[in-house]
Amino acid sequence: MKLFNSLLNQLFNKNVAALFTVLTLGAVAQASSIRSSYLSCFGGDTCTTTISWQTNSGNGVVTVEVIGSDVSSERRQKLFACGDRGNQSVNWIRSNGDRYIFRLYEGVSCPSNTYPANYQLGYESAREEVRANSGYGYDDEDDDYTNYSSRLSFSRPSWIGNDLFLTTIKWKKASTRGTGVVTVSAPGENEKLFACGDEDSQEVNWIKSGVTYKFKLYEGKACPTGVTYPNVYQLGVVTRTIKVRAVR
Repeated sequence: MKLFNSLLNQLFNKNVAALFTVLTLGAVAQASSIRSSYLSCFGGDTCTTTISWQTNSGNGVVTVEVIGSDVSSERRQKLFACGDRGNQSVNWIRSNGDRYIFRLYEGVSCPSNTYPANYQLGYESAREEVRANSGYGYDDEDDDYTNYSSRLSFSRPSWIGNDLFLTTIKWKKASTRGTGVVTVSAPGENEKLFACGDEDSQEVNWIKSGVTYKFKLYEGKACPTGVTYPNVYQLGVVTRTIKVRAVR
């Protein structure tokens, strides 16, 4: 009987260890990412690449915008693809040096608009730049694209009680003039100074359920001092705008 119990315990322990290993491996989540393959140009006016992406939390939305384009509609974020993961060929990358920014968002369903609003995009989890020049592929591994692309984003709001949500606002300015100035406003309210700095992040714990907050990033001037509600002459040029809205 003692021998039987010993064998039974060993078998049980092995099964528990195996189950624990499976559960542990299953809990490891892959980081969200978006990547482009090496550009194929062959001396033409356009180049071809493949955009691949995968999400950590699901509900992926990919957009594209062209930094430096003369066409106003291309400078807006346009819906490129949707899905938790996937890959899609792109054969319209111009070889004139324009910068194509592909952004991966998570946390929302696929927008129905060609040019989705910021509140339809969830939170940005990754991005990739594609650029070609004179028919040659561009490798940006050693180049920080955010040096010439302004950024303003927020993390997925999390409920903290009393009908309030917590999020983190992140920003980085691209211009060499002045500093970054971030304002915030709610419906019916004037823009209020939120923060200043070339690059930073700030936690917000006062997002009310059902209220849409508009954050704007301005560049080109110094941080307004001694004011709560700066006027348009103190703010410089707005380069990014996001809307934050959370509902429990």
